[in-house]
Amino acid sequence: SQSKKARLGYFWELFDPLMQIGVWFALFAFIRGPRMIYDMNSVLFLSTGIIALFFFQKIAQEMPRALRSFGAFARAPGVNRSDLLIAGGLMEAVVMSLVAAVIWGGVILGGFGFAPARPLGAIAGVATLGALGFGFGWFNAMAIALVPVYGKFLQILFRVIFFTSGAIFPLERIPSELFRYLQWNPVYQGVDLVRSAWSYTYETNTASTGYVLLWAAVLLFGGLLLDKHAQRAEDRGQERALDGARGELSPV
Repeated sequence: SQSKKARLGYFWELFDPLMQIGVWFALFAFIRGPRMIYDMNSVLFLSTGIIALFFFQKIAQEMPRALRSFGAFARAPGVNRSDLLIAGGLMEAVVMSLVAAVIWGGVILGGFGFAPARPLGAIAGVATLGALGFGFGWFNAMAIALVPVYGKFLQILFRVIFFTSGAIFPLERIPSELFRYLQWNPVYQGVDLVRSAWSYTYETNTASTGYVLLWAAVLLFGGLLLDKHAQRAEDRGQERALDGARGELSPV
């Protein structure tokens, strides 16, 4: 019974992102129709954008969840919050790699799109977004631990990122006054890196791997600083709890 539940859990970990991506993909493919963007049809354009975006988003979302779900393990000898965050991020990266392989394999083998012009460049772009998601996820986990209401704001932020990432339409086609600012979105630049590596005709003029990795490093560093504050706050809370327990046990 336990092994059956475990197998179902593994299946759900893979099926859930497949289902979410499939719903978004079907919706936007239906809305966009068979139009060509760069040298890609709508199926390939959307698959490259949405999968690249979800690689970032799922890792960034899973790390705070891992910390909340398995927080009890942090009290086990030799286990700390960093271990839980790293495990959650790596697990989601593996799951999303399988999801990407299934969907992109289906698109290519099914004749709905072509193989990437520069496969290593496409993989590097996805890995760059994964690093950004890892840094953002670490920062979010610590920020939520310190200020729980930040989690509500984060839901809105992820929606803004979704529609400004270029995953569902090319941002350079919006008014230049607005694009001038949105092009600095590191998620957009990561998605654009994947697309430019996939396409045989499109070359990005705005995206930079170094810029996205710089954001990943800054967010990770910010998360580590917040981790120190969260640890000190937790230690003070434990000290107050122990002082209170001693006060109750002391003779009157």
